[in-house]
Amino acid sequence: MYNLDGILIRECLELRQEHKQRLITILQDSMKNDESDDSRFKVLLSIATELCGNGIMTRTIEPKSSLGRNMIAYQLRQEGYNSCHIGRLLERNHSTVCAMIAKINDLIEYPDVFVDEEAIWKEFQKRLKEHDEKCM
Repeated sequence: MYNLDGILIRECLELRQEHKQRLITILQDSMKNDESDDSRFKVLLSIATELCGNGIMTRTIEPKSSLGRNMIAYQLRQEGYNSCHIGRLLERNHSTVCAMIAKINDLIEYPDVFVDEEAIWKEFQKRLKEHDEKCM
């Protein structure tokens, strides 16, 4: 664990003690959330890998691998993660993440254009729902 108290006290000397303590609490909670994000990301990656193959975390532009990354990015965004954090998880930058999410939005809006991708997307959603129900 980082010495957040020392970091914040040095950087925020003009703040009152209760505000410093609130910042410490926020940062500590943020660090806990980052750890739990890993497990959710691993679940999404596992489901996407089953459906799209092992190339999801590589730099390949193969369509199925790209679809897997896009589905993960979209789902994480729907769950409240910001594009920078999603980018760190997927080893991409935030603008790439925004483009990934836009592609899934297009798939959802125009399912007749993306017939094959839509079938994979629906299966991804189905398996994710089953996983979440099993874990409750």
